[in-house]
Amino acid sequence: MLRIFKIGIVVATLLLLAWVGFHLFSSDGTPDEPSEWEGRVDYEALDQQLAALSKRPEMAGLAVAVVEDGEVRFIRSYGFADYSTGARVTPETLFRWASVSKTATGMLAATRAEEGRLDLERPVASWQNSLRLPEAAENRLSLAQLLSHQTGLTKNAYDERLEDGQDPQAIRARLASAPLQCPPGSCHTYQNIAFDAVSEIFELDLRQPMSDAIQTRFFRPLGMDSAQYGMAGLTSAKEWARP
Repeated sequence: MLRIFKIGIVVATLLLLAWVGFHLFSSDGTPDEPSEWEGRVDYEALDQQLAALSKRPEMAGLAVAVVEDGEVRFIRSYGFADYSTGARVTPETLFRWASVSKTATGMLAATRAEEGRLDLERPVASWQNSLRLPEAAENRLSLAQLLSHQTGLTKNAYDERLEDGQDPQAIRARLASAPLQCPPGSCHTYQNIAFDAVSEIFELDLRQPMSDAIQTRFFRPLGMDSAQYGMAGLTSAKEWARP
């Protein structure tokens, strides 16, 4: 019994030393509370770090803005918007936002649900859309699960077909024969083509293109006048980054 007690003391001491060591030696002085951040942003150092980052061989260009205490405090652009022509990135350069668009999609769904106009637990198949899943799982999978990447499909299922220029709706219909990583609804596997069935559902629900709804509800009220939802808005801009 005494031996067990001594072992317990040793274990407790080691854990305490580990905790103290972590807090003494791993902390970089980063503030833990919002109030501690005031006056702590070193924008000159940030500018130097970003300039160095832009010169790395895998980088082309970037633009950075920092909002502090509700005000834009830092705007800088670095590198090339089009490396082949030498066109530089400017504060007006538009960038393709890729899967960050899923954030706006999720926000639209959450807003509609909060308004009582969209049932996130309703099965995906109860709306007219092109998504077909193995074992007809679209009849059981809820909209919330689709938004949460719980289709069960293998990660990025059939993305290569989209990159080959095939029609997204046709690809979604063929997902019925795609391999599963897990039973639908039981795990999270990142998707693009399956996820985009949400756009078809929203257009039925909103009776307008999802891109118009997102711009009207979010971008315009926030003063994001150059932000667009869709490739056409990007490529028609005066300045846009070409990866």
